[in-house]
Amino acid sequence: MHTLFKEGEDQADQQLKELFKNLARRNLRRGYNLRLPTGQALHKHLNQTGAVQSSPIQDVSALFAAKPDLKNFLAGTTSRFHERTPLWFYILAEAEAAGGNRLGEVGSCLVASTFAGVLLADPDSALSRGFTPNQSPLKMPDNTPIDSIVKWMRFAAVMQ
Repeated sequence: MHTLFKEGEDQADQQLKELFKNLARRNLRRGYNLRLPTGQALHKHLNQTGAVQSSPIQDVSALFAAKPDLKNFLAGTTSRFHERTPLWFYILAEAEAAGGNRLGEVGSCLVASTFAGVLLADPDSALSRGFTPNQSPLKMPDNTPIDSIVKWMRFAAVMQ
């Protein structure tokens, strides 16, 4: 999250520097204009529908005890960002709370839902054609079908 204070400053190209410098502002405006729900509202909805197990982070600023400037900024905004966090920032904060190397539960759910939605919307995708893992020529080393996300990740060598 430290990059929020110096967004784009590490870019050598001046155009990239300006682009990244305004990324947070553009994301705020885009989320507002598209009327995206706050991170807390989406998290609550996903929890109520059973898509995620955790409860919403009520005060995102509490995640940044080690970063007092950011914590005070979030808690001190008149728009109450700490309680009504823009979705894109909520997903970043959730990832930061998990160590910063992976998405949290809401971010993961959004990415997985996006992939599934795109595959289901494409009439030529395997999901749209009723494909089953038994039809695939690809198999695990033990000759079992690749029939789960975990097996796909292991097959692709991105997970052990």
